Order: sequence, then structure tokens, then C-alpha cells
Amino acid sequence: MRVQLAELGTGGRGAEERLDELEEAVTAEEPDVSVMVYVRNWFLRTLPALAGAVTTLISDPVVGQLVYQAGDQLALEYDRQFGTQRPESNAPNR
Repeated sequence: MRVQLAELGTGGRGAEERLDELEEAVTAEEPDVSVMVYVRNWFLRTLPALAGAVTTLISDPVVGQLVYQAGDQLALEYDRQFGTQRPESNAPNR
């Protein structure tokens, strides 16, 4: 993704910062779903050609696992925002 941004030259201004924010949000002790939503929406508005790639990064199963491990409330918000679904083995008991 960063290679694609480099190819855009000045057209990718601000995108590197958004990707840094995304990385911090995903790898934080408690992932920040609101930042993930913000970054996705920023790309949708500013660089729509890369929005799909960003959404794919965010909805990656590894990112999902990080969010799911942080707790049920974050997991529910993540699933609601990104159309993902917690794997059955990680879902809370009903």
C-alpha cells in the first residue's frame, strides 16, 4: 500500500499519516475502532482508488483477532462498522 502511495507522489499527501494512524490504532493495547473508521472514511473521500485496499487491511482476520481479544464491546463495534463477524469459537457464550 505504501508503494502505491509513493507512486501517487504529491497526490498521496496525508495518506502516509493516515496509514500511520491506522497502524497505531490496530496495534494499541486496546485497538481504536473509531480511528479505523476515520481512516477508512478519509480514504473514501480523499483517495477512493485506495479505499478498498485500506478496508481490506482493516477487515483482515489478524486485525479482527486483535480487536476481538480486546473485549466484546470493541468486537461488536468493529463487526458493525466493517461488516465482519467474530468467528464462532471467539464469540461470547449465550
